[in-house]
Amino acid sequence: MRHMTALACAAGFAVWALPAFAVPTYTVTVLGTLGRPGTTAKGINASGLITGQARNAANQTRAFLFDGTTMQDIGTLGGTSSTIGNAINA
Repeated sequence: MRHMTALACAAGFAVWALPAFAVPTYTVTVLGTLGRPGTTAKGINASGLITGQARNAANQTRAFLFDGTTMQDIGTLGGTSSTIGNAINA
């Protein structure tokens, strides 16, 4: 339950002092590339693994897995078409 304190002012107004809440902090991480510009993160899990899409040196769109240090090209399922990582489980 939140408690509020009213402070009386000379003009008859009340100023409500709300309890202080922690401000969330975020970290921006540069993921890098697979060889060409155009990396896009699409999903992150509770362990901090990130997936998305990036362009490799051959200018193909590839799904990637970023573990906090290294971006790994996941490749294709046997074909030469593009792949995209849209989500990642725990």
